[in-house]
Amino acid sequence: MDKDNQRGGKYTVKLYVDIYFLFNFWLDFSVLFLTAQFEKEEGKYKRKGFSLKKGCLAAIVGALFGLLPPVFGWILPVRVFAYIAGMISMLLIAFGTTQMLQRIPVFLGNSALLGGILLAFPFRKDAIVIAGMTWMAVLYIKRFLGKLFYVQHIKQHLCEVLLEFEGIEKEAVGLWDTGNRLKDPYSKKPVIVVAEQLLGEYLDAAKKIAPQHYVLIPYTSVGGTGMLEGVRLTKTVVRTTEQEFLHTDVIAACGRKDLFFQKPYQIILHTELIPNVPFKQ
Repeated sequence: MDKDNQRGGKYTVKLYVDIYFLFNFWLDFSVLFLTAQFEKEEGKYKRKGFSLKKGCLAAIVGALFGLLPPVFGWILPVRVFAYIAGMISMLLIAFGTTQMLQRIPVFLGNSALLGGILLAFPFRKDAIVIAGMTWMAVLYIKRFLGKLFYVQHIKQHLCEVLLEFEGIEKEAVGLWDTGNRLKDPYSKKPVIVVAEQLLGEYLDAAKKIAPQHYVLIPYTSVGGTGMLEGVRLTKTVVRTTEQEFLHTDVIAACGRKDLFFQKPYQIILHTELIPNVPFKQ
C-alpha cells in the first residue's frame, strides 16, 4: 500500500495479512485476558464468565475487524468503526451483555497500556516499560497458578459415588461441595446435583414405573430461580479414601449441562453427606 510521508512524497509498505492477523489476534486476546483479571469471575467453582474458548473466538473476530483499515484504506472513519465495532463484538462474545458499560473503560485502559508498551519497548527500555511488562507477566503467572491450585483443590475433594434407584445402580465421581446446601423444602432431605446423562435413566424410570419418587425441587442461585427435576434415590454410597457413607434419604436433582462441562466429576454432593470432611486441606 502507498502512504504519504512528511515531505509530501509517497512510500510503499508491504503488509503481510497473515502476520498482521496473528499479531492482532494475540493483542486482542491479551487485552481480553487482562480485562478478565479485573473481574474476579472465578470463584470457588467457576460456572460462567471469561474462558479460553470465548477469548479465542472474540480475538478472532477482533482480528478480522482489524483487517478493515488495510483493505478499505487507513482513513479515520474506517479505523474508528473497526476499533469500536471490534471492541463491542469482542466484549459481547467474551463476557456477554452483563456489565458492558463497566467493562469498556477497563478494556480501553488495558488496550492503551498494552499498545503503549509495545510501541515504547523498541525505543525506551526504561523503568516504566519494564514495570509494565512485569505487571503483565505477574497477571499471567497469577492466572496460571490460580488455575493450578484450583485443579488441585478439586482433585482433593473428589470421591466415588454409587447411586441406586429401582434396582439400577450407577457409579460416578462426585465433588464434595461446601456450597451445596440444597434441600427438598417438603421432606427436608438433602439434594445432590447430578449430570443429565447420568440421571436421565432414573428420571425416565420414575416417571413410568415409580411416579411417587419423582419430585420437582425449587431452587435459588446466583443465576436466578427455577425448578429441578429429581428422583428419591433408594441408596447413595459415598466413598472417600478413608471412609464410606451410606444414605437412604437423598434426592438426586438433574443439573444444568454447564455445571459439568469438561469437569472431572458428574455429581455435586450435599454438605451433609460427608459430615466430618475426611479430605486433605
